[in-house]
Amino acid sequence: MTAPDYALISPATAWVNPIPPAPTFTVPPNTNGLTERNLQDQYKQQCNLFQTQHNVSQTLKKLIDDAVPNEYLDEIRQPYLNLLPISIPDIFAHLYQQPSSNVTLEAVEERRLSVEKQKYSLDEELTTYFKRLQDYQTFAAQGGEEVTANNLMNIVVRHIRATGHFNQDCQDWNARPAGNKT
Repeated sequence: MTAPDYALISPATAWVNPIPPAPTFTVPPNTNGLTERNLQDQYKQQCNLFQTQHNVSQTLKKLIDDAVPNEYLDEIRQPYLNLLPISIPDIFAHLYQQPSSNVTLEAVEERRLSVEKQKYSLDEELTTYFKRLQDYQTFAAQGGEEVTANNLMNIVVRHIRATGHFNQDCQDWNARPAGNKT
């Protein structure tokens, strides 16, 4: 987010990443007890703020890494550290430079095969599973290939059957007339 955009949301305070606190807390010589406690509290707050910002940054990097296809991030990944040393703005700047409108039919087929391999698991939230299918449908449309609701339902039925938990329900669904399979 640019500084002007951030100012629209939070005009009173501009965000600045917190400076890492010193590794250890030291009390200046000749400090009285009350001042020492205040300095100690300030140090703890500084540590908490820095740790919170660091954790949020690392979580966001993990979410980006999970959401973005590998080929878009491989160029900036570090061999052993992955995206760890790269700032969020640098990751987004890199992603904005990537081509987005040249989805080939081969890429669509590759995504279809990936979706087919990622079977539904009972441990997975259903909304997460459906989102993956919707993303595939959107990606295919960018490549000029239509994935109909019927195509998606066929994938869903195959994946649900593969769990082995809904066999009777799948049979009942298959017995419905074609117009009632939604």
